[in-house]
Amino acid sequence: MKVLKPSKTYESTDIKSKKTLKLYISKYWWAIALLVVLAIYIFMFIQSQKVEKTDTKNNKETAALEAKKQLENADPYKINYPTCPANVSGILTSPIVETKYIRAIRPNGAFNPPGHTSPVDHATFMTDYTGKIPIYSPADGWIDRVITVSWMENGKYIPSGFRIYETICDGLIISAGGYKEFMFENELDKTKATCQEGINKSNEGTSANCDYKFNKAVKAGDLIGYTSLDENGTIPFEWWANNYNQTPRADVNWSYYNDGSQYATCLFDLYSGSLKTDYYKLLGHFDTQNGFVPRTIKPYCGEINQNIVGTIQGMWFGGPPSESQEMSGAGIAFIHDEFDPSKVVLSIGGNIASGQRNIAWISPKTSGTIDRDPSAITADGKIYCYDLENSIRTSDWKGKVITQLVDNTHLLVEKGSGACLASENFSNPFNFER
Repeated sequence: MKVLKPSKTYESTDIKSKKTLKLYISKYWWAIALLVVLAIYIFMFIQSQKVEKTDTKNNKETAALEAKKQLENADPYKINYPTCPANVSGILTSPIVETKYIRAIRPNGAFNPPGHTSPVDHATFMTDYTGKIPIYSPADGWIDRVITVSWMENGKYIPSGFRIYETICDGLIISAGGYKEFMFENELDKTKATCQEGINKSNEGTSANCDYKFNKAVKAGDLIGYTSLDENGTIPFEWWANNYNQTPRADVNWSYYNDGSQYATCLFDLYSGSLKTDYYKLLGHFDTQNGFVPRTIKPYCGEINQNIVGTIQGMWFGGPPSESQEMSGAGIAFIHDEFDPSKVVLSIGGNIASGQRNIAWISPKTSGTIDRDPSAITADGKIYCYDLENSIRTSDWKGKVITQLVDNTHLLVEKGSGACLASENFSNPFNFER
């Protein structure tokens, strides 16, 4: 009998597939893990791109809103001025006023007490021209400030004119007052003005000013406006030049001054070549009787602060530092004339004479204690005297002024009657300081 062998057992397809899968997994697990990591990375990269696009969009929208906000709040009057050169000679390239209209340029250092007891920090010009005189920009720059001026007349403020400020470079400002017409008046924004009334200008009167922010780029030679003679036959046009990059004198107590005169300079020194020469030829005095008389003593452009430490020469104040000292009449100056510096001038604010101001011109002596040049009077214990009896004066009061320098910063002054004596004494002197 034939014995039959057992038949071969076959695994199901599902079991074989599972075994194969396990085999592949056990053999290629690292590849599978790599694919999983790659898939996760791709997924995260796609998500990050979506977030980045969203952030970029949001950032752009935020930046656009911020730019719009800054534009809306930007100061249209903020100007980025160029840096001034170390040497500003020749930076002005065009006449501010054509010389054909000028008969004389009054140098820096004029006086008119009490408001201008000390020598002023600006120049003016004289003319006999009766028409409108054009004023030009002396260089490329920006008109960045405008002041409108009105004066009280019969209880009302009457518009008088404009003071215009032009910045040439950062810290160098040319300004002029006495414009009767300003070419860009219609561009002034009243919302950008600070106005003040009741400004006491002492003997000049009472004024009201509106101070405007402005932003007008101009070129050398551009017409800025016009000035002209006033009803008194004088021209109230004045020039200032202030260089805030220069170092003020260290021997002057500037806390007494409020006009920036420590930075004042000669306008015409900012020219060069023929323009400077032409202006310098006109520095002096003009009147119809004597014609033109030039200033012949240097500095030809005049002196703004004539203080000499250790002498009485210069400006003195009737109290501690205050910007109101001079304007109130509590000041006296022993200086030299801006037209003829050989003459000594007493510019008297008025406090030594019951408020009555005075100017006296004196020819100085070279010895003794009478009518000495103020630069020669030191703290030597002597009392000196200035004779006003026979001097040229702007006031009716005569007599004499006696003075003694106590030290570098203290001075005694008294008004007396009669002529100067060889030996003087004080009765009730005023105390001045600087």
